[in-house]
Amino acid sequence: MRVLKQFFINRFGPVWLKENREADPKLKKEQLTAIRARISGKSVIDAALNAPESYVRKAAVRRLKDPETLMRIALNDSDEDVSYSAVQRLSDEERLKSVALKAKNWKIRGEAVRKISDPETLKFIALNDKDSGVRKAAIERITDPEELEHAALNDPDEIVRLSAVEKLTNQETLKIVAMNDPDWMVRGYAVGKLTNQETLKIVAMNDPDWMVRGHAIDNLVDPETLKFVALNNKDSGVRWTAAKKLTDPETLKFIALNDKDSGVRWTAAEKLTDPETLKFVALNDKDSGVRRTAAEKLTDPETLKFIALNDKDHTVRKAAVEKLDDAETLRTAALNDEDRTVRKAAVEKLDDPKTLKIAALSDDNYSVRQVALENLDDQEVIRIAALKDVDSNVRKVAVEKLTDQGALNLVALNDFYENIRFEAVEKISDPETLFQVAVKDKEVWIRLFAAEKLYEIDPIRAAEPLARLLNPRLIGNKSIDYNQAVSIADKIRKIYFSQTDRETRLLIKTHARHGTFTFHKRFGGLPGFEHVDYIETKSFHFDLPPLSADRESDECS
Repeated sequence: MRVLKQFFINRFGPVWLKENREADPKLKKEQLTAIRARISGKSVIDAALNAPESYVRKAAVRRLKDPETLMRIALNDSDEDVSYSAVQRLSDEERLKSVALKAKNWKIRGEAVRKISDPETLKFIALNDKDSGVRKAAIERITDPEELEHAALNDPDEIVRLSAVEKLTNQETLKIVAMNDPDWMVRGYAVGKLTNQETLKIVAMNDPDWMVRGHAIDNLVDPETLKFVALNNKDSGVRWTAAKKLTDPETLKFIALNDKDSGVRWTAAEKLTDPETLKFVALNDKDSGVRRTAAEKLTDPETLKFIALNDKDHTVRKAAVEKLDDAETLRTAALNDEDRTVRKAAVEKLDDPKTLKIAALSDDNYSVRQVALENLDDQEVIRIAALKDVDSNVRKVAVEKLTDQGALNLVALNDFYENIRFEAVEKISDPETLFQVAVKDKEVWIRLFAAEKLYEIDPIRAAEPLARLLNPRLIGNKSIDYNQAVSIADKIRKIYFSQTDRETRLLIKTHARHGTFTFHKRFGGLPGFEHVDYIETKSFHFDLPPLSADRESDECS
């Protein structure tokens, strides 16, 4: 073996391989490229048959054209990839037959079969090959209906039978398969191609697998057959599928009133139009889902009132409430129903201020109070909710509708949630409240908003809160960014230069912090630099002129 290997290297290998017998495996691609470039003619056959390395034989096979050599390699090479490459190169029908019949490896036989067109050979292989994958490949090439029928009825492997069924059109054969095949997938595929309503009825009634029964129902179109299956099948899933396809009102009525499965009754109830039947189902069915479905289709106000106030299931009561317009019933449901979703549904339809006020201030569920407030215009109720409701969602809705400036001032100064305080600050105009928010609020962005709003109303009053915002600690904590700081500094300078009063200017200088401020902005995960942070640094110098200087000589960096 070593002698043969050395012979091959000396004859075909590149110079670096002759000099380095223990070549780095990473260089195999280079080696293969060199071999492809050098092997030709007789040397290709020698390499394909005799080279000790499988990748070299495979490279040579890809250059081969001789059908006899390709067949020998396909039949005899010890490496599956080399044999497979040989079969792929082979196009001679007779030699492909030999490979399909004689190769030991089923993958090689299967690849040969996929290139054969001879009906007799394909028939023989479909009947006799020991591997199901090879027989399946033969079936996929066969067009003779008789051979397909034979395979569909007799092959021991379900995958082969399924491949044959996929190509079958004969209804009688499909019927036999659909009613007798041991594998549910094969039966199901055959059922999917059946058109005979009687056969489909038998399968729907008797097949042991629910998916096959479902396939049969899907292909049923005869109303009488569907009716029979919907009324008599022992499987609720089959009855449900049949009921979905029914249109006969009497049959649907019977199913809605009598089927033992709630899902089947629900399907029938969805399709009902008879008011009396719907009423009976809505009042009497033992399943809440069926009663709800019937209630959703009812139009009789008296029945809906009774259901809204008396049904034991909250989803049924809610469905009835959503269909009602009776104010008294809605009021009763809004104030007394034990379920929040029913109360909410009732409140959404009410326009009675008295009931809405009670719900907004007294209901124990925040969503009901919120909906009630949305439908109210009573500012006193809205004020109480804005100041006292324990839920932030309710207070936010109240603040959005609130016009009382005094109440808005209290919310802006005291509410626990910053978004609600901000909502209030947006609506207030009182300079003193804006000043207090701008100086004391826990959130710097709210302080900044209040200070800038105060600046538009009373610039002198805004000087102190604006100046406080130029505290280096706030900037260091990234509470304001560079552009905001520059804007604040510009406003402070304008106020400072506009004043002649020494005390005012002194106050501004006291609160404003002087010096150079540096801002860092960090960017992570830049394209191509996913693990590198880029830091952008900006700085500006802020100062105010000395108090002793004349305004004409004031300078500001």
